[in-house]
Parts: sequence; C-alpha cells; structure tokens
Amino acid sequence: MASAAPILPTTCAASLVGHVPAKGRAPLELADVPAFAAEFLGFRGLNAPVGSLRGMSEAQLQHLAHRADQAACPFLALVDDGILPFDGPSIDASTARLDRLLRAARAIGAAHVGVRVPCEGGEPELARVARSVREALGEVSRHEVTVLLRPCAPGMRDLDRFTALIQRIGGFRIGAMSSTAMLGGDQWLAAIRRLAPYSGCVQLVPPVKRSKPDGAYIKTFVHALVGVGYQNSVCVTVEAGKDTAKVLDAATTIFRESLEADLPGDLVETLPGGAATDEEGE
Repeated sequence: MASAAPILPTTCAASLVGHVPAKGRAPLELADVPAFAAEFLGFRGLNAPVGSLRGMSEAQLQHLAHRADQAACPFLALVDDGILPFDGPSIDASTARLDRLLRAARAIGAAHVGVRVPCEGGEPELARVARSVREALGEVSRHEVTVLLRPCAPGMRDLDRFTALIQRIGGFRIGAMSSTAMLGGDQWLAAIRRLAPYSGCVQLVPPVKRSKPDGAYIKTFVHALVGVGYQNSVCVTVEAGKDTAKVLDAATTIFRESLEADLPGDLVETLPGGAATDEEGE
C-alpha cells in the first residue's frame, strides 16, 4: 500500500469568493467555494482569511465547516492579517483576540491559525515577547489548535529573529506559516528551506504575467520543499479577479506535475487531484 502524499496543495478561499463559474451562474459565496475548489480545481483543503468570516456566528461557522466536509475540501487554516503585539499593555488584548481566533478555527474545523506577532529590539525584547506568547498559549491550550507565526514587520522579517522567536516559545502548538510573498529578494528560496521544518503551512504566491503563472518559479519552489522533506500543506495563492480560477488551475497543474517529478513513485499515486496511476491510465 502506498503511503500518503507528503505535500497537500491547497488554496485561499477568499480568492474564489465572487468568482463566476459559468455564464449565467451566480458568483460564488464562501460556502460555495469548497465544492467548486474540489470539483473543478482538484483541491482537498483551503485556507480561510479572517476577513472572510467576519460577522459570522459560531453556528454559521460550523455550517460552513459542514459544507466544506461534504465537499471533501475542509478548511485547514485560519489566517489573520492583523498584528498581535505581545508586549506591554497590549498583551491582554492580544491574548483575548488569539482566543477568539482559535475558537473560530475550531468551529470551522481548522487545525492551524496563522498570526503576525511583531517584535522590535534586542535579545531582552525577544525573550519577553516569547514568554508572553508562551503564557498566552498556555491559557488557550484547550482549543487544541496550532498557532503558526507569519513573518511580519516590525522586526519579524529577519529570518534569524523569526526562527529564534519560534524556538524560544517552544512547544507542540507553535510553528511557522511562511510565504514566498513575505520572503522576497534573492534569498527567498534559502529562507523557505530554512523555515520548512517549522512550517505547518507554506504559502506559494507565484509571479503571474498575462494570466500565466511562472512555471520555473513553481518548479524551483517544489524542488526545494521536497529536498528538505517538507510534509505539510502548500497554499497556492493568486489575486482575486476574473481569471482567478484559470490562473489557479494552471499554477496547481504545474505544482502537481513538479511534485510528481520529484517524489518517489509510490507517493505519486496518492497525490490529490494528480495524474492517474498506471492502472487508471490503461
């Protein structure tokens, strides 16, 4: 029996909200996205930005999770673009917000929450923020959702400081949600390799020109992740627009083909939405 595929391609649900699937069809609402992403794009998982869920009750979030489960395309991560300062007078408010985020993640069935925790200054400040986050995680541990830190300004775009913060916090409920968009410049690939062991999710934002994703960029990215033994999800993310589904389909096709080329043969058979096995192709 083949083992499970080590990298799961997912996408950002918000990119497909408002997409018109066909002429005469209504634009997709958030609850429609899992079925569309699974049926037409072959995804088996989604990330949900917090903004897409704003104003929903817990019952509505649970209904959304039910729709996603029915489509076999569950929400795997909740992603917050806000800043959570864990220093000075902001600690209590940040802890309370983190608690709400983790509660919302649990309601939609997500195992991860991606957050931005800034940290300026030297070693004393880094140690203080790490201690505050660790204490906050102790208070909200009942949710059993993993917190994934996202590189951010101020202070947390520096790779050494970012990894040092994760290491100082420690424990099973902390990790990284790295992104090619946040790790720009010539060293993005080295940064992805270094963060992969800490990452519960990596966001791939490929360059796109004239609705065509950069295939060489995607192939290089996949090769780097496979090379370091990464075994979690990759969120393929493109800008929302009239060609979103087309660009996503092209980018994910390149991603899966690159993954198949790099993986051992016994794993290729189990890639979600991937190529058929030899027996299926006959």
